[in-house]
Amino acid sequence: MRTNRFELEARFEFQTDGDISPNAPYSYLRQKLPEDWKKRFVETLEHVTINSPNAKISLMGYQQSRGSPRNSGRGRGIPRHEKAKIKKRERHSRARLLSLEEGQAQTQEEILNKTLNSLSHLGNQRFVVSPFGEQLNFWLTNLKNVLLEFESNMGTASDEHFMREKSQVISDVELKLKKRIDKEAHVEETARNLSINKKALEEIEKDHRAALDTIRKNEETEVNARSADVENAKAEVSRISQIKTGFFRGISKNGKAQKETEAKQRLEVAEKRLAETLDSFNIQREKTRTEYGEKELAVSNQIEENEKMVTSQETDDSLEARHSACGALAKTIDSFLQRRSLTEK
Repeated sequence: MRTNRFELEARFEFQTDGDISPNAPYSYLRQKLPEDWKKRFVETLEHVTINSPNAKISLMGYQQSRGSPRNSGRGRGIPRHEKAKIKKRERHSRARLLSLEEGQAQTQEEILNKTLNSLSHLGNQRFVVSPFGEQLNFWLTNLKNVLLEFESNMGTASDEHFMREKSQVISDVELKLKKRIDKEAHVEETARNLSINKKALEEIEKDHRAALDTIRKNEETEVNARSADVENAKAEVSRISQIKTGFFRGISKNGKAQKETEAKQRLEVAEKRLAETLDSFNIQREKTRTEYGEKELAVSNQIEENEKMVTSQETDDSLEARHSACGALAKTIDSFLQRRSLTEK
């Protein structure tokens, strides 16, 4: 009977007895399938059940009856979305059939080259768009899958040294990536703190300018007053020095000298007060600058830390750790192959 359409489902159920892992990749299973299975898989679409010590494959073919009505009206035939699903499954099934027919078991050299090339690619892979958390998790999954495929094809389970070294490298890089991802999780909070600290610094700088302006105005008022006292004292000394002495002038030389001494003393007092006023405002100004300077420095340091943290999240700084891990794994694989070569000899 001619088959117009078919739907093929393949179900692989592993009955593990120690030599095949339930998580073994498809390429490994394909190597284990006998050639007569592949032939029977291709030649029949009827129900076939094949048993072996390690695997059981059940193939079920479904045939649509000839002359089934087309979907010419509502409620008749197969819905359009169901047809799309069937076609998709047909393409997938044909691809699996072709893979079984044409696929050849990989040699150890091919497996090794594929693994090393994958490690090289992963070790040099760069991520340029943040956030990086999801990308790093996906990278770690890919790394584990590469190693799993290598182990499945090369039989590394019996080499305790390899398994121990591999587990240590994976554990180390996993911890480093977790720390990187945890930092990224706090980037939003850090960005908010950065904004808050910048506003705080603006307020501190504004208060600083206001305090200095107040000191300047007070200094100007008091210095002007003290300067006026000094000028008045100087004028009085000058006036007294011009007084002429004599019997008919009403002042003796001793009297004039006394007045000059007193005027000069008042001038010295006025000048001293002016100097003290200037010193007082200089001290206030310096104290204010120190006080606000310490506040500005503390907030500026916080801003700098926030900016560094935010900037660090915008670039991928995990490349060195990932590159080192892949390099270490390549060396571990090389050591494993050397040990196995010596054992085989």
